[in-house]
Amino acid sequence: MARLGETQEFELGEALVHFGVKGMKWGVRKERAGTLEGFGPGETSRTLPNGDVLTVTKQAPGMTARTKAFFSAASAEKTQHSADLVISANGVAVGNGRFIRKSQDELYLAWLGVNEESRGRGYGQAVFASAINHGQAMGVKKLTLRVDSETADARHIYEKMGFTVTGNPGASMLKMEYRLDK
Repeated sequence: MARLGETQEFELGEALVHFGVKGMKWGVRKERAGTLEGFGPGETSRTLPNGDVLTVTKQAPGMTARTKAFFSAASAEKTQHSADLVISANGVAVGNGRFIRKSQDELYLAWLGVNEESRGRGYGQAVFASAINHGQAMGVKKLTLRVDSETADARHIYEKMGFTVTGNPGASMLKMEYRLDK
C-alpha cells in the first residue's frame, strides 16, 4: 500500500476493477432509461357540461423517474406501469396527475392536482371519470388512492365520486377505493 505522498502503480486492468469500471454493463442502464413509456392512451378528451374541453395527455416520465430507472431495474419496471398526466382545459394546462397500475386488478392514483384558480369546474371529476372508463377497458377491478384524513375537502370529493374508506395504513392516511367490478 502506498504511503502519503508516494505514488502507487496499478496495471490498467487493476485500476478499472478497483474503481468499479471493469465488468460494468454500461449500455443496459442507458437503454432501460431511454425506453420508458408507461401505460395507457396518449390522450383523452371530454367535453364538460359547461362547454370546456378537458384533455388528459400522457407525458414522458419526469427526471426523477428517469433517474431512478437508470439506476434500478425495479424502478424502471414500476415506471413502465405508471402514467404521468397533464390536465388541460381549452388548451391551457390546469393540473397534473399520476396513475400506477399496481396489479392486474388495481389502478392506484398516486397524485391528482388541479391548480387553485381552476378548481370547482369539474376538472377533477372528469379526470376520475376518464380513469374509471380506462380502468374498465383494461379489466381493472378497483381504483385506489390514499388521502390525508385531515383534508376533509379531498375526502369529501372522493366519497362524492363513490370511493369508500377501506383502511388506515398510517398516522393520518386513509386508504380509499372505488370498485369497478360492481
